[in-house]
Amino acid sequence: MALLVAVLAWAFAVRPAYAFTPPKIAGHVTDAAGKLSDGDRRALNEKLAAYRAKTKNEIAVFIVRSLEGETIDDVAYATFNAWKIGVAGKDNGVLLVIAPNERRVRIETGKGIGDKVTDLQANDIIRSRIGPRLKQEQFREAIDDGTSALMALLDGKSAPSAAPTASATSTSTASTAAAETPPAAAPTPPPLNEKAKYRLTSYFTDENSLLEGALRASYDAETAASVKAGKKAIGVLVLPRTEEEPIGRIHVDASTPDGVIAVLLVRPSTNEVYVRDIAFPAYDEYRTAMVGVEGAIEEQLRAGRAEEGIRTGVRSLLELSTRDAEKRARRAAAVAERAHKENVSDGIFLGTLATLFLGITVLGIRASRRKPQTNSRESTSSSSSSESSSGFSTYTPPTPPTFTSAFDSFPSSTSPAPTVDTSPRVDTSYSGGGGTSGGGGSSDSY
Repeated sequence: MALLVAVLAWAFAVRPAYAFTPPKIAGHVTDAAGKLSDGDRRALNEKLAAYRAKTKNEIAVFIVRSLEGETIDDVAYATFNAWKIGVAGKDNGVLLVIAPNERRVRIETGKGIGDKVTDLQANDIIRSRIGPRLKQEQFREAIDDGTSALMALLDGKSAPSAAPTASATSTSTASTAAAETPPAAAPTPPPLNEKAKYRLTSYFTDENSLLEGALRASYDAETAASVKAGKKAIGVLVLPRTEEEPIGRIHVDASTPDGVIAVLLVRPSTNEVYVRDIAFPAYDEYRTAMVGVEGAIEEQLRAGRAEEGIRTGVRSLLELSTRDAEKRARRAAAVAERAHKENVSDGIFLGTLATLFLGITVLGIRASRRKPQTNSRESTSSSSSSESSSGFSTYTPPTPPTFTSAFDSFPSSTSPAPTVDTSPRVDTSYSGGGGTSGGGGSSDSY
């Protein structure tokens, strides 16, 4: 017994421990923070289950009670792979993670849908659809709007217009009278992000020609070629002299150029620079490094070397992005290694239990053989003699049971026919389909 206890303690001790342990999946919507009512959770679960049955694409939602000191990127990645969202081999899953305690949101995408839900599109969904709802504690509406946009993108369609929030509705009502007056000129196309003040029309946007035109042309050509080769891009937006808003509060719509993960805001009139996150991985983690990049560019602007400062700053930002990609690759390798070790540990554990069980069984058989045998010859002979007296053994068939129907007490002429529900049912149970995360997606605060 002491040996068994020691072996069990050793087997459990060698199992690897995770910094964050995802809870057991509870269908398409797992609410560990208790932010949804039973009715809301059931309705969202049925919506996502119906979509899975129709398209085979899998979307799951996780409202985490606490990130436990981890980044939301790591929590989403670990949860996605623990739950195995998406069909095995297709990896067509999406996980929406909401952390109310830390006010963070993450959309994690599977390996097979990175071309359908890009990092930029995921970030736009968070900022324009999910974030505004969560700020008003409208968790059901945020999840409903966000998943509807994800479904549209997975189906190859444009995301539907976001439903207006309460604040947006009141603002619209207050400005109805002003809106009745026709504008003097046709307005520019509305940005995807309602907070955006400027639109990035090219990788280097300088509509006021405050910097050299040759810089804009060469930067556009070089960046376009780099994006075509599968790399990420940093957009550059030169602000006009008339812009007086603090540079850190200016939002940009960068949906037109492909592959943009951040925009470098430059104000030559005051030599100010700010890195505006669009879909930069682990933006909060690298914000300190970005402040250093901004300071280096501002120093070059003051020295009259704008082109050198901008190009050096862009290279530094791309290096940060590459460093994050390498970190993600190492994290994926570590997860795979831990899973391998866990499988090996499970094999050793089960093998040890099987060996112990076999040993205990053998010992039990040996012990039973050592017990004194009873004299069964007499009992055998007595039973044989009783049977031989009649020449054969007597067999009495069992009495068949009597069954009474519940309908016997009702007259058959007045009993109505039972109603059978033939409406189709949607299987709302969900426990993952075997998919894996590709590490793509986006995260943001709200």
